[in-house]
Amino acid sequence: MVIVSELVSNAIRVGGPVPVDMCVTRWSSGRPVLRIDVVDGGRRLPARTRWGSFPDDAACHGRGLPLVDMLADQWGSEHRPDGHHVWACVRDCSRDDSAGAVA
Repeated sequence: MVIVSELVSNAIRVGGPVPVDMCVTRWSSGRPVLRIDVVDGGRRLPARTRWGSFPDDAACHGRGLPLVDMLADQWGSEHRPDGHHVWACVRDCSRDDSAGAVA
């Protein structure tokens, strides 16, 4: 939920006054994965900031994407004709069929 919250709140904050589209997809190709996709009308891609490298510790913004980076197995962003697209993938441990397997 933290990843969804951060990606959507960033899209609302910097994406401009256009609708934000979000999709969560689950698939399994060996291991279950959740993919979160957020598309907004913004023209600016998110900056990759490392945790602990914030210029101002009192700043109200700037910690969300480092959290996404820590929690997601993969994430990225790309320009689209209608704005930009940010995505994140995480392993779906809640439905991992192999979690209870005995060798």
